[in-house]
Amino acid sequence: MHKREKILLSITELKAEKVEFNLGDDLEKLADKFRKLANEETASTKKIFNVESELSEIAKGMEDTVQKGISIYSKLEKSAKELGVNVNKIPSVEKAARLLAGADIVKRIKSNLSKLNGIK
Repeated sequence: MHKREKILLSITELKAEKVEFNLGDDLEKLADKFRKLANEETASTKKIFNVESELSEIAKGMEDTVQKGISIYSKLEKSAKELGVNVNKIPSVEKAARLLAGADIVKRIKSNLSKLNGIK
């Protein structure tokens, strides 16, 4: 092999190594991007679980409140009947009716929680 052929062969080998290093750099950049996206996914998942926990607590609190409202309303209605008073004429009954309407909100929250659970 002549000296000129050896030089050309060396240059060709260097170019091949450079191409291989560039591809290696590209792979490393993709791996870094994937790690970043995986970390973002983990953070987002934690946020979802935190929201789910908060919604569960809110739904439970609302459900308890509605149940207490129903219990009090039943007692009030019974007392009003015993006294011969129209329960609808009692000022707090309107507020109680709005409270009982809150049961629909609890159903909506539970439906949303169900959807969140479907994501898991």
